[in-house]
Amino acid sequence: MAAVTVVVPMYNGERYLRETLHSLVAQDHSETSIVCVDDASTDDSLQIAREFEPHVRVVSFSEHLPIGAHWNRAAALATTP
Repeated sequence: MAAVTVVVPMYNGERYLRETLHSLVAQDHSETSIVCVDDASTDDSLQIAREFEPHVRVVSFSEHLPIGAHWNRAAALATTP
């Protein structure tokens, strides 16, 4: 299990997502995991995040909900391999 998990919430964030994920993947802390949680984006956010697999775990929801609705799921993923 990772010592630190970075959860990246995504909703139509393609403009900055690739740069963000490049930066996170480049970190040299070996016990860091990255989880991207896509909240039913309608742009290319999900496809961009998938470019970074397997270095990034990608979870996608088919329904756009208020941000708190998916955070419990993201927290559970942060604590399980």
